[in-house]
Amino acid sequence: MNWGRLTNTLLLVIAATVLATALYFTSQVLIPLAIAILFLFIFTPLIKFLQKRLHVPHALSIILILVIFITLGGLIGMLLFSSVRSLISQYSFYQQRFQLLITTLIERYDLTQTRMSELTNSLGLSQALRQLLISSSSNLLSFVSGFTLVNIFLFFLLIEQRS
Repeated sequence: MNWGRLTNTLLLVIAATVLATALYFTSQVLIPLAIAILFLFIFTPLIKFLQKRLHVPHALSIILILVIFITLGGLIGMLLFSSVRSLISQYSFYQQRFQLLITTLIERYDLTQTRMSELTNSLGLSQALRQLLISSSSNLLSFVSGFTLVNIFLFFLLIEQRS
């Protein structure tokens, strides 16, 4: 048996496991970095266009690009925020409509109140709606924190692009 080949194979498996674990635990930083690198490739031709055609200084073109990017991201964030806020503000309305629907079903199909409450509890619709609101709020916060991190990385990547 070739011990060197077996050792190399086992070392490769260990290295792959360590690498996968490291990538998993650093994904909160590496994913925004990858997104910032993608935006760097998108914005580089625009910066070169501003510098060569319009004769805008390098620092001013970077600031201009970042202001446009932050403004667009802010508009998207405000859209998400207003959607979540409207869902939260309309929660009591939807809950009342749901109760009215249950009352209508009870009257129409001559169901007992206990049977209908068992059915609604088994469906768990009110808990699902509450969970939807909570998850959409956390998704909004996640978007804002990720967008901020992408902006920081993009700023430093654009500054160091020349070198």
